[in-house]
Amino acid sequence: SSVYLFGVMNLATGFRTLFISSMFTYLITRFYKSKFMPYINFMFVMGHLALNHIYAQFFTSASAIDAASSIDITASQMVLVMKLTSFAWSYHDGSFLTKDEFQNDLVEYQRQRSLDRHPSLLHFLAYVFFYPTLLTGPSFDYSDFQSWLNCEMFKDLPDSEKPISRLNPNERRQIPKNGKLALWKVVQGITWIALRSYLPRFCNLEYMLDKKHFMARSFLYRIHYMFFLGLIARFKYYAAWTISEGSCILCGLGYNGYDPKTKKIKWNRVQNINIWDVEMAESTRQCLEGWNMNTNKWLKYSVYLRVAKKGKKPGFRSTLFTFITSAFWHGVNPGYYLTFATGALYQTCGKFYRRNFRPMFLAKDGKTPLKYKWVYD
Repeated sequence: SSVYLFGVMNLATGFRTLFISSMFTYLITRFYKSKFMPYINFMFVMGHLALNHIYAQFFTSASAIDAASSIDITASQMVLVMKLTSFAWSYHDGSFLTKDEFQNDLVEYQRQRSLDRHPSLLHFLAYVFFYPTLLTGPSFDYSDFQSWLNCEMFKDLPDSEKPISRLNPNERRQIPKNGKLALWKVVQGITWIALRSYLPRFCNLEYMLDKKHFMARSFLYRIHYMFFLGLIARFKYYAAWTISEGSCILCGLGYNGYDPKTKKIKWNRVQNINIWDVEMAESTRQCLEGWNMNTNKWLKYSVYLRVAKKGKKPGFRSTLFTFITSAFWHGVNPGYYLTFATGALYQTCGKFYRRNFRPMFLAKDGKTPLKYKWVYD
């Protein structure tokens, strides 16, 4: 991470930004024994991120050298915010809740990731500045990092799947071989980069903003042109997240269990994008769940479920608050707030359609699609 921040990107001030948020979380979780601790931590790290968003948006020029620095480090800080807030909640759940609260107020996912011991400063900083995900993410919980660091996550893996150590032939490595899969992820990422670089010569923003020529086209042409413009814009995210996932797989963090029936290893622990679900989604919910998947987990378990009143299911308030938090986390551009605030309404309408209209296109069992379900989709 030091090579990235200091040697490659020359981001000494960027490191300072990340270090301030990190140390605040470490100190408040270690010494502030209160049920309000995760809320205060959430407000501080989100506020710190917001200040950098505002500075990058309004107080740097596009040609300034420091503008690139502030924007770059803000992207890393967005990943950091997810790590720090989820860490605070995990430590709060494992250390401050009573046994009844732990069992009744938390879902299984939250219980599995709770922490009953505070880590050392070295382990905490290793988690915060974990180099494969430092710049682009994805975010992951400290419990996963700890399990990987201690090689506990490989307990279910049979010895036959563990490679023999090159340094000591009598021992076996804990992390199974995965070089081919990691390389395939990198090849995919490079392909997305190539498409992102080549296709704008045929479909670009400049032509869409040319009102004289673009608005002279038919409505069908314009709406499909905008669709392909959005598709090309998504390629850069596919590239970054796919290569990052390959990096996590290579070091072993992507390991997600061994299936004894199929004798295959699952490597999707830190998967951040399901491209097929995003591009071929049958509902708004499926599209959102396939996009930036670890951010969705963070919003669900650190915001959506935390806002709901105890003993009650999350409702419209939780949905609205989650979308607003997502917009605030992304930045201060008004487009984010327009998108995510109306997204809450969009999601609610989607639930209404799914409950009332979708059954018309399914068999009596409520699962088997009928001949014309594609019309509903």
